[in-house]
Amino acid sequence: MRKSILLKQGSMGAVLAVIGVIFLLPFIYMLSTSFSRQANIALPYPPQLIPEDFSFFNYIVMLKSFSVGLYYFNSGIVTSSVVGGVLLISSLAGYAIAKGSFRGKYFIFLLILATMMVPFQIIIVPLYILMLKIKLYDTRLALILPVMANGYSIFLMIQYMKSIPDELLDAARIDGCNEFKIMWQIVLPLCKPVLAALAVLNFLWNWNSFLWPLIALEDMNKFTIPIGIAFYQQQFTAYYGTMMAAATVAIIPVLILFVLVQRYVVRGIALTGLKL
Repeated sequence: MRKSILLKQGSMGAVLAVIGVIFLLPFIYMLSTSFSRQANIALPYPPQLIPEDFSFFNYIVMLKSFSVGLYYFNSGIVTSSVVGGVLLISSLAGYAIAKGSFRGKYFIFLLILATMMVPFQIIIVPLYILMLKIKLYDTRLALILPVMANGYSIFLMIQYMKSIPDELLDAARIDGCNEFKIMWQIVLPLCKPVLAALAVLNFLWNWNSFLWPLIALEDMNKFTIPIGIAFYQQQFTAYYGTMMAAATVAIIPVLILFVLVQRYVVRGIALTGLKL
């Protein structure tokens, strides 16, 4: 019996390892190409894990010709503001719906679920017109405000908070705590896993966001890093090594953040139930 369980676990681990390698191959190829000086003339064939002409030349050229510091700054301001706003709004809304008792609570919950069914592409035109009307077009606020409240983050927070025992909150109320004190000092510390998961997911979505920043921004000094890379590609279309170096630099913050909070992300998603 134990052998069969170990065999199943070993087989599953081997399959997951193969799938993981398949997903990693494009990133490995990107990293390898970024260190190949020959890649600016022609891509190495067959692909090499470690290029024969290993060099930092592409990174030197990229840093001299690509305003990576400016784009990093813009992306950092926008992404950190969005993540902070999402965590605040999702926590407040999640606590109100998960632990509150008021008329229309389930109707509001259904409305939140309904927003998850509307693709962002559908609201781009009215959102663009709204930004023009309120004079936020070509500003960083145009990238921050529309995405600070999203249905998925609120839904995930609601589901996680429902798993917190009501008896714990009732005991705090008996001790004289008001609702805000209960939320900030009792509920939120218990929500670290789901908060970490939402932080990473929203950081990833907004750091890599391309379509809306491309529409909402006009000043190149306000471009985020995906838009900057797209315009950089127009100048260095055939220089694959330099382009891969820029792409490698762009994903570094996401990798660092995920490594730091990986265990919280996995736990937050795994423990989030579907209790209604």
